[in-house]
Amino acid sequence: MALKQLPFLAHLQDRDTIFYEIIYSLDTRKIQSGTVLMNQGNPITEIYIVEHGIVEVIGNISGREIVLERLFRGSVINYKNVFMSTSSNPTLSQVTLRFASESVIKTLSLASLNEIRGRDKDLNKAVQRFNLKVAKLPVAPLDYILVLPKKVYSRLLEKTREKMLFGKQDQLMESL
Repeated sequence: MALKQLPFLAHLQDRDTIFYEIIYSLDTRKIQSGTVLMNQGNPITEIYIVEHGIVEVIGNISGREIVLERLFRGSVINYKNVFMSTSSNPTLSQVTLRFASESVIKTLSLASLNEIRGRDKDLNKAVQRFNLKVAKLPVAPLDYILVLPKKVYSRLLEKTREKMLFGKQDQLMESL
């Protein structure tokens, strides 16, 4: 499901063999809590998919580490910036990624994706279109698709509804 969130893979169907080629090309890594996946300043060469656990996105502000976001199962990291790198000018991470719990991630290297897309015209076109869009953007310091656990999402939705209703309570009372 996480792969289908990627704009350049959204057109693929479950029955497409190329989709399974991509799935089978993913590397799996089990990582301990506290381990750094990527330091600020490291070159970006892979797309990361959180299969299990929590990854913290950490920024360095005035010499202090600040947790900017926590990414959960299904979240995808570096899906834009990986396309901005060239061999002579690699895109560098602007944040640090650290595991807040024991986690499992899947990685898709740009080299693997390029090899697979060479065998499928539709995938190649989709990646080229996405690449053209990304080329117009500046490097994104926060380059991820966030997926919240259902429990967290439900609570966030409930709180948002409460805020919206509370803010309009006076208007509703006046209209009555």
